Amino acid sequence: MIRAFYKPSKNGIFQEVSDFRKGTWIQVTDATAHDLDQIMEITDIDYTHLKDSLDRYELPRVEQEDGNILLFTRHPSTEEHGLYTTVLTIILTSDYFITISLQKNDLLEPILQGEWRISSMQTSKLLFHILLKITHN
Repeated sequence: MIRAFYKPSKNGIFQEVSDFRKGTWIQVTDATAHDLDQIMEITDIDYTHLKDSLDRYELPRVEQEDGNILLFTRHPSTEEHGLYTTVLTIILTSDYFITISLQKNDLLEPILQGEWRISSMQTSKLLFHILLKITHN
C-alpha cells in the first residue's frame, strides 16, 4: 500500500496527501510488485534495484543509481516470535523520500505522529532520525 505524506514545517504532524509533490515522503507498507511498479514510474529507478526490497533476506547495503541513493537496512521485527529482523528500504531522490517495507512498520509511526520536529523536505535529517530509531530498537 502506497501512502504519501507532506509536512512543510517542523511543527505538527505529517499530513497524508493524494499527490506526489516535491518534498513528499512516500511510504510503501506491505509492499507488492505492483507497488514497486508505481515507484518505478514515479522515480525512474531500475526495477531490478527496487525488487530487492521484497527479499526478506536482503542484506544491508547502499546503492546509487543516477543520483538516487538506495539504503537497504534491517531492524528488529515484532511480526514474528523470537529475535527477527525485517528489511526497510530507504530511497533518497531529488524530489522524494521513500520508505519500503514488507509489512506494517511500527518503527516509522512515531515519526509520522510528530515525535521529532522535522519537515518532509529535510530528507537528510529525516534519514538520520530513522537510522537513529533503528539503532535504538
